[in-house]
Amino acid sequence: MISLTSTFVDDLFGLEQADVKRVLAALRQLQRNPRHPGLQTKKMEGCDFYEVRASRELRIIADLFSGDPVCCLADHHDAALKRALQIGRPVQERAVRDARRFEVQADESTDLLTHLTDAELRTAYGVPDAWIGALRSAPTSDAILNSGIDEVIGVEATLRLAAESSADPKERREVSIVRGDLILHCISGFAAADVVDEVILVSPLLTGLASSREFAGLTDLLRARRTRTIVITRGSEAPDHVRVVDALARIPTAEVLINDAVGVQIVACLAPTPWGFAGVGSGAGSGDALTSVGVFVPSRVGEDRAIRQVASIALEVRTSLDTERYSRVSL
Repeated sequence: MISLTSTFVDDLFGLEQADVKRVLAALRQLQRNPRHPGLQTKKMEGCDFYEVRASRELRIIADLFSGDPVCCLADHHDAALKRALQIGRPVQERAVRDARRFEVQADESTDLLTHLTDAELRTAYGVPDAWIGALRSAPTSDAILNSGIDEVIGVEATLRLAAESSADPKERREVSIVRGDLILHCISGFAAADVVDEVILVSPLLTGLASSREFAGLTDLLRARRTRTIVITRGSEAPDHVRVVDALARIPTAEVLINDAVGVQIVACLAPTPWGFAGVGSGAGSGDALTSVGVFVPSRVGEDRAIRQVASIALEVRTSLDTERYSRVSL
């Protein structure tokens, strides 16, 4: 059992739906084991609260001195810590006393990793025994990416694991609609592929990748595998855009090109079946799900023509007279 204060409930209702799911997943784990390594529970300095990780950006502020955990706040990292430090001990004691007890119901959704045995998780991905239960109870692949497991098994293995969990194996082979940054959506697919012949990335802006740890993992992966990579984007001076373009330009096997007429996102992973895929998106690469939407086409036996067609569109842009090689790399 856990207890929730009225402030915590108000915080929960104020979060976006995706963040609510992350907090609920953390509450289930907190209910089972407040000291689970994925929660990274630690005593805060300057107050009598504990900080509990719900995702990279989300924190639960809890009182762990009263038996069952008492969850007092749920907010983004900096805001949560600042608010916790502003609560005096008398207010904390009153909130804990008035908190209501709840049993967070187990998520009844199918284990997203059911096709992998515990032994395979240990040997193929390096997952410690203490983490297996938490990963199997993760409601979405995004929850796995935000669980903190990347700090244990590394970014590359986490991306591959997220790709394995993204959907039922049959569903992963279906055409789907993507909301938000198409490239960010496809990163786990690059990591999951055993063999990749070529990666093609086209986007007006690349600012949506700037703060993504998954993108850092992708650049490491492309560099380690020496994968031929073609990147075509605009010559924007936006700092986040320049930082991403510079990171891609530093990959020895990458060709980074500038064309200010680029107005669509194109992603192509040229690889043997079933690892290839392609996508075309309308967004500007900002990561905004309200303005970015695309179509994702996975590889299927005998049906890779669409992937080659998408790749050919990008290569037409590459040979355009308006396209020039990117030469600036920030120091």
